[in-house]
This record gives sequence, C-alpha cells and structure tokens, in this order.
Amino acid sequence: MMGISEDEMYSAVCGILETHDLSTLTLRMTVSLLESRFKVDFSSEKPTIRALVDRAMNELESKRNQNQTNSNDDHSNSSNSSFSSSNSHSSSSNSSSLPTEVKVEPKSNSTQKRKRKTTKVSQKLSYFKKPVVITHDGLCNVVGTRMLSRCEVSQRIIKYAKEHELQDARDGRIIHCNDQLKEIFNVNSFTCFTLNKLIVPFLKRPEDCNESLQNEAKQMESQLLQELNEEEIKNGGVKERKKKKTKTSENGEESKRGAAFKVPYVLSTELQEVVGEKVLSRPDVVKKLWMYIKEHDLQDKQNRKMIICDSKLQTLFNGESTVSGFSMNKYLSAHLSRTED
Repeated sequence: MMGISEDEMYSAVCGILETHDLSTLTLRMTVSLLESRFKVDFSSEKPTIRALVDRAMNELESKRNQNQTNSNDDHSNSSNSSFSSSNSHSSSSNSSSLPTEVKVEPKSNSTQKRKRKTTKVSQKLSYFKKPVVITHDGLCNVVGTRMLSRCEVSQRIIKYAKEHELQDARDGRIIHCNDQLKEIFNVNSFTCFTLNKLIVPFLKRPEDCNESLQNEAKQMESQLLQELNEEEIKNGGVKERKKKKTKTSENGEESKRGAAFKVPYVLSTELQEVVGEKVLSRPDVVKKLWMYIKEHDLQDKQNRKMIICDSKLQTLFNGESTVSGFSMNKYLSAHLSRTED
C-alpha cells in the first residue's frame, strides 16, 4: 500500500482506535489521521482501510471480552475468600451461630471493609517488545548486539545518529546517512517514521532461527518481562484505562461505542447464502465469513492467510479461486447496502 507495509498500517489503525472516542470516530476521520501520520493520500484506499478497521475492532472486542472474563473471575475469587474469612471469624466469636449458615448483619457504608488492591502486571510482552534476531552484520555493529526487541533496534539507531551528529540542523526528525548507514539501508537519508520500514528486512523472528538463538531469545524474553513487571509494580501496576461515560442522545437513548463502524447493512442474496443473515454490520459480516471459512476448512494448509474459494465464495469474490484474508474485505462493499431509516 503505497510503500507502507500492512503491519505498519494495522498498527497505526489500532493506535487511532485506542486513543479516540469510537462513538464519534468515522472512516473519513480515520483516513485523515492516517494521511497526517504517513504524509500520503489514502483517498483511493478507503476499502482497504475499512477492512483494517474491522479487523482491529474485532480484536479490541475480543480483548475487552477476555478482560471482562478475567475481571469477573478475580472478583469471584476475592468474594469467596472474603466470605470464608468472615465465616471463620463469626464462628469463633459466636458459639451459638448455626453450623451451616452464618447470619451477618449488614454494615453501613462507612464501616464496610475496603477491597484489597491487587497489583496487576503484564503476563506477556507486546509485539514490539519481543526480541528479534538482526541478520545484517553492519546493523549489528551499529546497535551493538545481535538480538534486541524491535523498539530497541530503532532507539539504538536514533542514538547512533545523535552520537555521530547525523540529524538535520533544521529538522531533527530527518537523519542523513553516513557511509556505514548508506551501506546498510541504501538511502541518503530517512526519518524517524520511515526507519521502522527500513529495518524490517534485517529482522528475523527467533522461531525461524536455529535452536541456539531460540534458547537465547527465550532467556531474553523472560528477562525483559521480569524487568517490565518490576517497573510496573514500582509504578503501582498496569494502569487501566478509565471507562468513558456513555453519551446520550437528545431522545435519551445511549449511544454504543463504535457505533460509526457498526452500522447495519442489507446483505446481497449471494452473501446471505454464506453468512445466513439478511442484515448485519460489516464487522459481523467479517466474523461470519471467517466462521464459514473455518467450518469448511478453506484455508490454505501452507499459508493460513490464503483462502481457497468454493463455489459460494467465488460468486462473492468476482470468480477468484484464491484470495488473502486481508484482500477479501474489498469485495464486500458490492454486497452491502444501507438499511432504510
């Protein structure tokens, strides 16, 4: 997509969804924010960006459901523990209480025992903090090691540029390459924003390397996670995002989060045969499509991102025999129409 990788675009879309109010965010606003970030005109890429938004929305929804499940489990365990402690205390202080049932007098709000605060820490490293193997010897010399986290690679290159005074005098975001960097990246200059794209060809996942590097990566990942948890405990645990108050419209109805991306559409006959519904939002259409694909085992065995189309999917995807999970979303617009108000 105009020289920008799918991972970069997806990461940018996720950042926008996480930092903006989804009840008011629109596709046009999302495209405008992406254009401001990458300095590229994305007006012709709206179907692709909409597909990325759907994918990110689905992932955020899954994370919220998982967090809600974990929160309920923690609350249940805490309640059981509190009840058990109260039961034991009551039985020891009051010998006339029944053995199978303990009557507890309700306490006033001022005397209720406060819930014990638990310090939450990260269970695993994020994508950008996981260690990767650097395959270019020249780049290893610049950053000083063979294995680092993705974000640390970029930070060390920036640090190298500052130490060698390679930043532009007028715009510090622009870095002029010396001979060593020119040999690695084959460019005369780059910015802090385009740096991540330049280093991608020289990074390799430890899973794709030999056993020695895999073991080294596991040790580094454990160490990085331990350091992260220690820092989080020091700062009071993982900070939870404050829930925004639900806005209400003039008629008193509450507006749902992400309503701009969950507008219901009338589905074409061909699409109805696949998903089994007449009206759905675009994210729900994508979910149903993936359910159909997995139920009929239509993913390529060697590359799970590729979908082998059966007769029903071929009618949706303009007769294509195979499509990628990323590109199939662009075919959906022809099969969706707005519902009448």
